[in-house]
Amino acid sequence: MENDNLQINTKNSNPVFTEVSLTSTPNLLNYITFTVKDLLYWWYIQMPIYYLKKLNRFSTVISDQLSIHILIRYFFLPWKRHKAPVGYFIGITTKLIYLPIALSIYLITMGIYCASIIVWLLIPITTIFFILISLFL
Repeated sequence: MENDNLQINTKNSNPVFTEVSLTSTPNLLNYITFTVKDLLYWWYIQMPIYYLKKLNRFSTVISDQLSIHILIRYFFLPWKRHKAPVGYFIGITTKLIYLPIALSIYLITMGIYCASIIVWLLIPITTIFFILISLFL
């Protein structure tokens, strides 16, 4: 039984690992280089892709919980399916009041999620920046 298919981080699947050879001579510089490259690859490539895939699912769940698509699709249906003019008036008025609230909640949650992705990307840069500032002050 071959174990070639079980390896995830190989030279073919991950271009970051092409320059580091940890199997030859154990060298502290090689280990540090490998660790830094692996961390940067994980932090700036793998995790943002993961978060962006989750953004699609998060958007679908929030939209379903707020019933935005259903309310837009059936906007002109009367309230509780009463065909009287009062049913149409109450149904459309209720949807006109609820839809802006639901859309604002949806946009706020999506904005917070996207902002958290941007903050995730900026954490190492700001850390290095503040470390450098503290060294020179």
